[in-house]
This record gives sequence, C-alpha cells and structure tokens, in this order.
Amino acid sequence: MTLWSRHGTNFTDRLPKIAEAVCSLAADSDLIDGEAVAFRSNGRFNGEDLRQRPLEERRDALLRLVGVVDSILFSDALVADGALVFRPKLKSSA
Repeated sequence: MTLWSRHGTNFTDRLPKIAEAVCSLAADSDLIDGEAVAFRSNGRFNGEDLRQRPLEERRDALLRLVGVVDSILFSDALVADGALVFRPKLKSSA
C-alpha cells in the first residue's frame, strides 16, 4: 500500500497513521481520493482554536485561507444523511 500525492510523491512514511488506517480497510484493492489535514501542535488556526466550533465556521475559516490559492480545490459541503450517502452499494444481480 502506498499513499501518493497528486504530484506523485510517496507520502506513506510521512503519514503513517493514515497508511495504517487505509491498510485496515476490508478491500483487496482501493483507489481513494482524499484529503489530509495537519494541525499545528497547539491545534490553532491563525492563533485561534477552532476545533470546538461548528463545522460551518471551520469551513468558512478554511475557505478564507485557501480560497485565493489556484492549486487548492475547495469542495462544496455535502448536505445529506451520512448513513445514506456512505451506505455500501449492493452489487447488481444482472
């Protein structure tokens, strides 16, 4: 199992906890497109701890920071029932 950056850099050794989590998935092979977030050691964003703030506030703060960077894509919020969105799809019998 290898974690690759979008530029083809091997990040497996740099992100061991994510690598371990991916290895624990019940799948023979995976291609996962995801994001990793790195917190400073004090968990603060520009001097303010946002970890206990509502998701919308945290997303707004992040968008203000990264919204002006062309190489960073900021996805729209997914508003749906998580259990429904992430429910395993059943294989077709056809």
